[in-house]
Amino acid sequence: MIRRSSYLQRLLELKDQNLIKVVTGVRRSGKSTIMEAFKNELIESGVAKQNITFLKVEDYNNEALSYSLLDEQGKLVMNEQITNQETQVAMSTLARGAYFINVLQANKKIQTFKIIKN
Repeated sequence: MIRRSSYLQRLLELKDQNLIKVVTGVRRSGKSTIMEAFKNELIESGVAKQNITFLKVEDYNNEALSYSLLDEQGKLVMNEQITNQETQVAMSTLARGAYFINVLQANKKIQTFKIIKN
């Protein structure tokens, strides 16, 4: 495995910011490897595994995909475009409770996931 230190370092610099981390690039360029390394770094730094959420879109065809993260009262917490096959949703700064991720295609809900953060 090739360690892509500069890319990993950039992700780590953004770790504590309330941003969605998305890695894009050409096919087979190591995007999944970088995200896996980032996840491992987060875990080693004390972030619980259950606080790391990845969205992986298997049949991503550059469609107009996005997701919205809602709390249990239905309040919008995050709303981002899905621009790659894998998208990480960092929830470590969010309070415990139930959350819902709605995956949208052209602003139409196509899938909902419930996440319980302990």
